[in-house]
Amino acid sequence: QEARCNSILKDGLLLWANNLDTSNFDLIATTYRLLTFLDEMQIKKSDRNNLGVFSIDSLPDERKKIIDKPIVDEHSLFILNKLLINDPKLQKHIIPRWPRNKKFVISLTHDTDAANIGAPKELFTNFLKFIIRRKKVHLEMFKDGLKYINNPNQNPYFSFSKWKNFEEIKSIKSCFYLYVKPNNFIHYNDCKSDLYNQNINWDILKNLINNGWEFGVHASINSKSNIDSFLYAKSLLESKLESSIFGLRHHYWSI
Repeated sequence: QEARCNSILKDGLLLWANNLDTSNFDLIATTYRLLTFLDEMQIKKSDRNNLGVFSIDSLPDERKKIIDKPIVDEHSLFILNKLLINDPKLQKHIIPRWPRNKKFVISLTHDTDAANIGAPKELFTNFLKFIIRRKKVHLEMFKDGLKYINNPNQNPYFSFSKWKNFEEIKSIKSCFYLYVKPNNFIHYNDCKSDLYNQNINWDILKNLINNGWEFGVHASINSKSNIDSFLYAKSLLESKLESSIFGLRHHYWSI
């Protein structure tokens, strides 16, 4: 049976609970529900496309009513306020949400949907796209790929050093989400090349990390149904980067 929640107002904050009684509800359970997308997981397979993506019209009615509200933030603030009541000294340890109390932050990120234009699947895909779509750009990409079959470090997709040089001029540091070919079923819309299966110079990426850039996992489409896929990708990247990674990006927003 599908479990439903409702929005409730408590201390001026909008919360998400399975009980309309504002004096008696499980705050930890409802916060967990939000962070793990349990409402979204109730959506029927028939309301999703072949990638598992759905329209907000498919959400439970109560969830749909507050789709534009930052309820995760409000849950966090509610918990913080309760902690401060019990221990006011925590106030001095609170870090501003954004640096120097700014109102918002812009995060620059990159997906590595492709790692080597000369990888076999990249060559095959570009040639097939040219045959089907008759667009010259795909033929040119296929011909360019032939030049870099055995030279992935020089191929135009491996541009980390160029990004580093550009961002240093702008005084910014972005995050790169790296795709790893899954160890189980591969979706036909998954990326066609990754860094792990190329003979690339990992010292370039490790140098970025040592200078403050961030790396995360760009998950394969079917990872959402198998936690081992996330762990596999994370472990491989950490072994190559020699650093812990925490960020996650889903391919095709297939959460």
